[in-house]
Amino acid sequence: RILKEKFSSYGLPFTADAGKLAVKGWIWGFVPSAIILIPLFATGACSYHGLALQGGELLSSTVGWALAMLSLGLAEEFVFRGFTLKTLADGIGFWPAAIFLSAIFGMLHLLKPMENWIDAVSVGLYGLLWSLMLKRTGSLWFPIGFHAASDYADMIMFAEPNTGNNGQPIPGHLLEIRFHGPDWLTGGPRGTEASLLVFVILAGLFYIFDKAYPGTIANQADSAHPKS
Repeated sequence: RILKEKFSSYGLPFTADAGKLAVKGWIWGFVPSAIILIPLFATGACSYHGLALQGGELLSSTVGWALAMLSLGLAEEFVFRGFTLKTLADGIGFWPAAIFLSAIFGMLHLLKPMENWIDAVSVGLYGLLWSLMLKRTGSLWFPIGFHAASDYADMIMFAEPNTGNNGQPIPGHLLEIRFHGPDWLTGGPRGTEASLLVFVILAGLFYIFDKAYPGTIANQADSAHPKS
């Protein structure tokens, strides 16, 4: 209201393809979380022990946590790559603003107990990846879908430990997967976003997304954010 801007101008245009972008982002976010588990299973660093829930409890947790993670993805993306990024980019340019806010995004994770530098750096790099997704697709719907699916896969589907729950899987997770490999491989109480393998995953994501969404089709983003 103060700036007399439309809410949609902060990376959330209500266009016909908004839902499609969110679904694509969800797929892009879910798949890497599954891929990173392959070498863990192959080396015996984690093991599968069936479903953690049954019947109606399984259904309600599946749907309820999906909605919760979508809300979380929307909230965090709007804070770090919506209003704040657009406003800061107006003054210093898109990429300087994106780097600055992604660094803050990563460092904030160090405020949680049991965190380490690997987690902070990987989260900061994810912030840059989501900034690239915003720049190339012209909206936050893609990174919102990615962010939500990544958290959902890690914490709910695959029962990874989380420092926000004292290094244990959060209640209501769907599968019973136990992690017992070294911390550098599994991430320990921080989950796989603190595994050294995450940097291989991130490098692949940057490369593949750059090829799938080249800068030549990023015109829509420039209408929401000035060029760096």
